[in-house]
Amino acid sequence: MTDNFDFEDDSAHLSKDAQTRRRYLRWFNKRRDDFSTDREYDDYLEMVEDIIFNLVNNVDVEETKARVEKYRKENQGSIGQNHAKKGEEDRLEAERVAQLERARIAKLAELRRQDHEEEKRKQQIRREEEAEELLRVSKGDDAVEKLRRKKEKAERKKRKKEAAAAREAEEREKPDFRPMFFRPQFPSPLPVPVDLSKITMDQRPEEDAKAFEARTQAEQAKAATAAGFKQQFVYERALKEFSQSLNVLQL
Repeated sequence: MTDNFDFEDDSAHLSKDAQTRRRYLRWFNKRRDDFSTDREYDDYLEMVEDIIFNLVNNVDVEETKARVEKYRKENQGSIGQNHAKKGEEDRLEAERVAQLERARIAKLAELRRQDHEEEKRKQQIRREEEAEELLRVSKGDDAVEKLRRKKEKAERKKRKKEAAAAREAEEREKPDFRPMFFRPQFPSPLPVPVDLSKITMDQRPEEDAKAFEARTQAEQAKAATAAGFKQQFVYERALKEFSQSLNVLQL
C-alpha cells in the first residue's frame, strides 16, 4: 500500500510540475539573444527554476507569486514580442514539419508507383516467357505430329505396295482357264543391262560359223511356233477359243 501511495504521490507531483511550467513559462519566455552574456542568461534560467520549484512544492508561495507578477509588469513588452516570435517560429516549424510530411508522403507514393511499375514489368516478362514457352512447346508438338503423320503415310504406302505385290503373286500362281487373250498380261522382268564395253574379246564365247547357223535356225523355228502350233494357225486358234468362250457365257 505504501509503494502505491508513493507512486500516486509522485505522479501527482510530476503532473503539478508540468502544469506549473506550462502556465508560467508563457511569461518567462526570454531567449539567449535577449541577454548580453551567457552568465546573465544562466542567471535568468536559474531564477525561473527557483520560481517553479517554490510554486510546485508550496515554498513561499505568496512571495513567489508577487515576484512573478512584478516580472510580468516589468517585461510586458518583451513577453509580447517573444510570444509573437514563438508563434512565428511555431508556424514556420509547423510548415517545415508539414513540408517534410508531404515530401515523405510523396516519396512513399513514388516508391509505391515504382514498385507497381516494377511488378507490372516483371509480370509482363513472365507473360512473355510463358508465351515463348508455349510457342516452343507448340512448335515441338507440331514437329512431332508432322513426323508421326509422315511415318504413318510411309507405313500405309508400304502396306499398299506389299498388298499389291501379294495380289500380283497370287494372280500369277493360281491356274487360269480363260483363253489366252482374256488372261491378264503381267509385265516380264526387264533384263539386267550389261556394259559390253567392259567385256574383252577373251571373255566372249568362241563360236564357229556352222554352230552359229544351226543356233540361228533353231531360234527361228522356235519363234515360228506359238503354243504348239505353227504361226499360220495361231490366229485361227485364237478365233476358235474366243467363239468357245462366248458359247460358255451364253449357257
